[in-house]
Amino acid sequence: MFIIKTLTVFILGAVELWIAVPTGFALQLHPVATCIIAALGAMTGSVLILCIGGRLQNRFPKHFYENNDKKRYARIQKIFQRYGVIGLGLFAPLLTGAPLAVVVGLILRVPGGPLLFWINFGIVFWSIGLTFGSWLGSLGFQAFW
Repeated sequence: MFIIKTLTVFILGAVELWIAVPTGFALQLHPVATCIIAALGAMTGSVLILCIGGRLQNRFPKHFYENNDKKRYARIQKIFQRYGVIGLGLFAPLLTGAPLAVVVGLILRVPGGPLLFWINFGIVFWSIGLTFGSWLGSLGFQAFW
């Protein structure tokens, strides 16, 4: 049963970190195990997307410019120039999810090494924060109940 719970949190972590951490608490996994498993799942999802999408990276910008999507692409480019790969890596796991952040980084032609480092740093940061917040919330709920 522990393996099923672990795999569930791992797979959900690969899809969305916001879903994996509360699921780990709902499945009554230890908070440290939940944090580690969800973070490893999100990192695995990011690496898979980077490996698959890295080969297609040259096709993305052409597609955006051919479809008269210059305004949207320019807006994303302007935001990226302001905050850089560090901002993308720190905020994207929270706002869009790690796999989508990797896709956005590939579209913006960020090199794979710095992109993966900062997104994984953001994953670890937010998984610790989400786990701590969920743990405090569960303690408060238990005290209230």
